[in-house]
Amino acid sequence: MCPGRLMKLSRRAGLTLAETLAVLAIILIIAGIAIPVFLNTRSRGYEARDISNLKQLGTAGVLYYESSGAYPDSTAPLVTLKYVPIELAASGHDPNAEGMANIVVKDSVTTPFYRPENLTPYKSSYPGLREFCISDIWADEVIRSSQGGGWLVELSTGRDDKVLAANGFRTGILNRAGKYKRLLYDTSVVLRDFKDGIGSNGGKPAAYRSAAQLFTDDPKAYGVK
Repeated sequence: MCPGRLMKLSRRAGLTLAETLAVLAIILIIAGIAIPVFLNTRSRGYEARDISNLKQLGTAGVLYYESSGAYPDSTAPLVTLKYVPIELAASGHDPNAEGMANIVVKDSVTTPFYRPENLTPYKSSYPGLREFCISDIWADEVIRSSQGGGWLVELSTGRDDKVLAANGFRTGILNRAGKYKRLLYDTSVVLRDFKDGIGSNGGKPAAYRSAAQLFTDDPKAYGVK
């Protein structure tokens, strides 16, 4: 075969710059469509796992109640007494290595409510009444006796409340916005919104939000008589 003919075949076998750019553009378009679908699918998978975890923790809580006469106030006693494996206390949504429940405990380090003994050596993603240091009296009067009362919450999908932050209030676990999940005493799981704080401060949002608000829909938790 002569060199000229070989060169022509070589040119025909390769891609021109325009063709290469067109292929890359198609790949980018496909990736742009596929990645959001993948992320959404993964997020739904985390949601399903969270609900499954919470329901299993709820069932274990009922067994704990039948054995001890009281509901647990955290995943800690369930894990310690081997009602559930450690893995069940972790949420796929939770980006924190130690878990959101431990973050809640650490968030109170500068307050009189700080209880280092409430920290767990495992990833604990579902804060309970224990992590928020809610007293038994308040829990009995407002949370456990209310129809929408629960004892564990999944807060990892919440985000800092921009309105509170813009007004100079400290951002933190109790000053968040968005949706979260609550495990009720009957083992059902409900989706709730982070609510506004109690009252207002000169017409601005209140800086204070009660931890009890996360666990019940009872108006008493919001300072409403």
